[in-house]
Parts: sequence; C-alpha cells; structure tokens
Amino acid sequence: MLRKLLCWLGLAAALSLPAEQADAGNGINTIAFTSYRNVTSCAIDANVTGDDDSSAVLRLEVTTPSEYVLAGTAAFDSGMTMVRRIGGGGGASDAATGNMFHGRILWMYPGEKVYWRCVYTDAGGGGGTSAIDSVTSFAIPTPPATGPRWYVSKSGNDAWDGTSPTFVSGSIGPKLTITAALTAMNADANDGANGGVVVGRGIYNEKVSLDFGTDALSDGLPVYRFLIGDGVSVDSTVLDGSLMPIRESLSWNALASGSADSTYYAICLSCDSISSVILDYSEYIHRKTTKQEIFADAMGELSGWFFVDGAANADTLFVKRRTGASPAGMYVHAGYQFSQNSLVQVRKRNWIIKNLTFRFAGGTSGTSRHGIELSTGSLRISNIVIDSCRFYGNTGHGVYLPVYGGAGGADTIVVANCTFRGLGI
Repeated sequence: MLRKLLCWLGLAAALSLPAEQADAGNGINTIAFTSYRNVTSCAIDANVTGDDDSSAVLRLEVTTPSEYVLAGTAAFDSGMTMVRRIGGGGGASDAATGNMFHGRILWMYPGEKVYWRCVYTDAGGGGGTSAIDSVTSFAIPTPPATGPRWYVSKSGNDAWDGTSPTFVSGSIGPKLTITAALTAMNADANDGANGGVVVGRGIYNEKVSLDFGTDALSDGLPVYRFLIGDGVSVDSTVLDGSLMPIRESLSWNALASGSADSTYYAICLSCDSISSVILDYSEYIHRKTTKQEIFADAMGELSGWFFVDGAANADTLFVKRRTGASPAGMYVHAGYQFSQNSLVQVRKRNWIIKNLTFRFAGGTSGTSRHGIELSTGSLRISNIVIDSCRFYGNTGHGVYLPVYGGAGGADTIVVANCTFRGLGI
C-alpha cells in the first residue's frame, strides 16, 4: 500500500480573466492558481477575486503527457470539482467571502507528469477556461548515494569502525549491532548527512532510535539519512522484538486433557516481562489477566494466554488456541517489554527506512508496541519514507503515527510497497 503526505510548494501563477461580469463584483475577476506536489496526488488551490455572490464553480480537467502529445491538442478528462474553502482566501475580503477553492489530481504514479486546466463558471459572469499547465508528482525518495555508510553484519564486531560490509583488517569491518552503527553515524561530523546504516542479512533482536540529524535543506529538498536492509529477499533482514530463548517450541501439557476447549501449559523460565504471544508467525493469542479468564473465554475471545511467575523452576506459560488444539510443535514468539517497546522510534525528520522486516514488537502501552513509531509528546516528525518493508506479529501497529497534539505529531509520511499482517498504519 502507498500512503502519501509529501507536500512541497510548487507553482504559483496569477491568471487574469476576461471581464464578463453581468453584475459588478458578482462575477469572477481573476484567479491565482497554486500547485502542491505529493507522491500520489497533486493539490491545486485557486484564489478567486470577485464572485461576491459565491456562485462560482471551478472544475479541474486533466490529461497525461502521452495523450497530450498524441492528440496534438490536449484531450482532457473531467476531474475533481474544486471545493470552496470558507474563510480560506488570501486577503481580508477573500477570507470573509470564502473565495479560496481546493482540488486534487488523484491516482498519480510517483514521479508522473500530468497537464491540467480549470474550467470555471459563475452566475454573475466571468466564466471560461484557464491556460494549460503541468505538475509532476514527487518520486519516492531513495537512499542517497553521496554520503557515508556504516555496515552491520551478524559476523561483525562493535569494536570495528563499521565502514566496510566485510572484515578487512585491524578495526576495519562491520558493526555487530544496529545500535553501534547508529552511534558511529551520530558521531560523524555531519551526523552522517546523506548517508546511513546498511544492515546485513540476519535477525536482530534490537530496538533502536533514529533521534539525530538536522532539518537542513539542500537546493530546497531534505537532507536524508537512512536505515536499510540488504534487500536480497523478503525477511532477509529482520528486526525482531521476541525473546530469543523461547523462540524454539516448548514442552506442552494439557490442563484439561480430552476437552475440545483445552488449555495447555509449559514451563518457561524466560517468560518474565513478555507482553504478547504469537504461535508460529501469524496466530495471535489474546492476552488474559488470570487463568480463570482463559477458561471463561473472557471478553468473548476464545484464545488466551497468561504467565504465572512461580517459584524457582516453576514459571509457567498457559495458552489456549481458538481451536482448542495443542500448541505442541509450534514456535512461540513472545513479544518482550524492552525499555523502548517499539522496534524503531523515529525522533528526527528526513529519514528513509527501507528493505526491513519488523516483527513481534512487545510492550503493553498503547503508544509503545509498534513496528515503527513516529514521534511522541512535543516532537513533530516529517519527511519520513518507509519503503519495501514488511510488518507482522506486532502487538500494536506496523506503523504508528500519533494524533496531532500541541506541537507534536507526524506529517509528510510516505509508506510505499510495504506489506502488513495484523494492524497496519
């Protein structure tokens, strides 16, 4: 799926229209158009003077470059009727009469160019068609090739400098952890501007923060930093929030043997502080607060799990599947409550996250149990690109964007070519 919100000021042009008003002030005098480019759409604003009786109607018409060239003269398709934005004008009189109109050119491909014009009518006169203009949607930003790179490998060493994907000699070689590579990047003179961290194939039980960088622009565009996987295949580079010691299957015993509604238990010495249970890779088990809730199908949910922190060597995990079948032979992925519960927390602008899998994020907080979490509190995050990533088995959402509040929140986010299982965005 693809979610837009990459918005930059585009073209602004004032257009003088024929003075055909039947009634002074009621007809359209002029229209000033402004375009804004997004990734899968482009916005057009029209600031109208005149139209004191608010009877103007503006409609966008669109054609693609190939249609434009083949037709010789543009063969336009009818597009969106522009919406009058009350109180949205550019001047005092416009604000009073609501002479600002807004429309969008939708269903564009990233980087696609279209030609457009506006057909306008007004009961008071001044109708016509604007000059033909063009606008191009933004292409999905890609990791810059001009900046420094730090590499991470399962065969790496955090004592090495991270400047090579393989060991060379001395201290030249990849880092072992993503956190160490990000720390080295942050220590760079320019915080790794136009550069980033490349994570090699493997499963990484880490939760990391992208909390450095600047909001600087270069030629009017963001200076990006990136965190990317090797991109060789699906799930080749994984950030995994489950507890490593219990990834393997456990030894299960039936609590109510022979029942179609059986609850099973297993001794699990490493299950302290878990916050979610997923069997194999996709079967979510509902969290209960007591064993009795499991038996009673509390909250109308047939599945359930509960952990009893018992005496030494008696820590027990209770699980009931919706089918009543035994979990024997299945992998148990238990999301763990790290001090930071989302796998990646983004705390600065202008980051690209690509070719990574995010799974089994733990945590019990409603805002801290996600694959990727964008901003909290008073921080406003923008210009974030999440491309070609996979999300599954997380307690919360794959990508979490907080609702605006005060100065905080998140905007200008692109989520492209990603797959979600469970809660999405």
